[in-house]
Amino acid sequence: MPKAPEPKKRNLAILIVLLLCFAGIIILAGRGSSAAHASVTRLTDHWRVIVRGEYLEDMSLSEVNLSPVKKGDTFLMSHVLPGEEVTGACVQVKTVHATIRVYVGETVIYEDGAQYTAAHRMTPSHYHYIPLPEGYGGKTLTIHLTANEDGAFSGIDPVRLGNVQALSLSYLHAGRLTLLVGIFLMVLGLVLVFSHFFLWLFYRTERRILYSGLLSLLLGLYILCYNKLPQFINSAVVPDNVLEYATLFLLPSVVTAFLGSIRDEKKRKPYRIMALFDLGIAVLILVLHAANLLHINNCVPFIHMLILAESFLLIAMTVHEKLQERKRGEDRHPWQVSEQILMCGFFILVLMVMIDIGRYSYMRYFGAGGDAYANLNFITAGAFFFAISLILNFFYYHIERVYDEDIRERLTGLAFTDPLTGMANRSRCEQMLERFDKESFPCTVISIDVDRLKLINEHFGHAAGDRYLADTAEIINRCFMDAVLLGRMGGDEFIAVMSGTSKIKTDHSIDMLQEQLAEKNNDRSLTPFVMSYGVVSTDEDGIVTVRDALREADRRMFAMKEAHRVAKKEKEEKEGRADA
Repeated sequence: MPKAPEPKKRNLAILIVLLLCFAGIIILAGRGSSAAHASVTRLTDHWRVIVRGEYLEDMSLSEVNLSPVKKGDTFLMSHVLPGEEVTGACVQVKTVHATIRVYVGETVIYEDGAQYTAAHRMTPSHYHYIPLPEGYGGKTLTIHLTANEDGAFSGIDPVRLGNVQALSLSYLHAGRLTLLVGIFLMVLGLVLVFSHFFLWLFYRTERRILYSGLLSLLLGLYILCYNKLPQFINSAVVPDNVLEYATLFLLPSVVTAFLGSIRDEKKRKPYRIMALFDLGIAVLILVLHAANLLHINNCVPFIHMLILAESFLLIAMTVHEKLQERKRGEDRHPWQVSEQILMCGFFILVLMVMIDIGRYSYMRYFGAGGDAYANLNFITAGAFFFAISLILNFFYYHIERVYDEDIRERLTGLAFTDPLTGMANRSRCEQMLERFDKESFPCTVISIDVDRLKLINEHFGHAAGDRYLADTAEIINRCFMDAVLLGRMGGDEFIAVMSGTSKIKTDHSIDMLQEQLAEKNNDRSLTPFVMSYGVVSTDEDGIVTVRDALREADRRMFAMKEAHRVAKKEKEEKEGRADA
């Protein structure tokens, strides 16, 4: 049996590589978030803000925490625009489930969201690019916001000034890491999903690849949609909002199904129940939203609590299962690291999710700037880390499967191999004959019997008889190299099965057998090699199955053996008379 690789050194090397990747992601995330395009002006400071009738002078938007707003709350912000004008200038303003009206001086230049309020539908969250009129320099920009949902937001995003191209490039540059990770996760997810369907079609593989792909795909979609990046290529903001919430709500069910897929079949039931429960909740919320009976965004706190509760539960279940396995002595081989890598990546992802949910909740209620300044940097890093663990798991898992299959084949070979001759034993021959019958396999069966084995055992001992059988097997192997089955049926009986019913090919092998026997007998002073055989093809009259062919081949073999016996007896009688 192959020696198991040393796990500790390999695991340590893998862990170091993953930690370096993780550290690099965190560093890049920090740098990417502070990047800004030179031609874009951030209007962050010196705002006059009116919050629920309270006047706040000379405020920075990053310091304003509105607490979770209530439906109908209004907010007024004003800021003096720079005196130096920009060609094609516009302001970038983000609203979260709110209507917006924008003034330059006393003139209304933009308004949006009232149509959703009138229809009693969810007002989407998105970025507005609001063109400024000529001569805006030095005038007052006033933004009027009205919350259309309870708890819609608790902070106000920075307002940026520039032309549309510069604003878009600046935002994409700041979120370049998020964009790359999101696209990477989506591409990886699609590759895994399509790979699963291809492999399932031909090999009926496990569903762990499918759930891994779905999880990676949903994570990528959620990261991109949360940061509103799809809006740069798609102006349909309502579907983007629904997709953002739908991916978030579907994640618990896919995570639970994924964890169940890497468990043994007998341990999957609780995971399946949880996955169906989570899926039912997600589908119910989406249906109610489509029917306009509730707005999907109002369910986010509930989903956050569900994710946190199930994260603790899944971790506890995993630890309990491992302790029980170790207690019963069922722990897996230490060199199988695929599951260790996968669970490490998953737990890192769960930890990052919990950190970001905690940060979001803190910023929403207590942090300066409110939830407008919350981000998914930790989830992004954790998702990338998890994607790397998925790739490593994929390769290690298949390496381990090849190793396990090799061991299984060797053990199967030992169980189905005749130890004396190295040929298939009777059990393997019976198994193959049954398979040939099921497949209606056209073939030629040769039943072979070794004459005089009993005589050799009686006069020279069983060791000599064993050598005689081993030499016989060697001859049969050389003469029937094209056979699909060569085996020892027991004692002095052998079988060869050749594909097809060609008499020319069979006669050629029989001729080789006769030549080999003659050559062997010339070099041997001991008992000469004599074999009896019977040859039958499945296309002969009266032969329906391979079993029928074997029975007829046995009959012909015994007829030849009887002929050999008679011939030997006549020869001995003739020699006796000659001596007399």
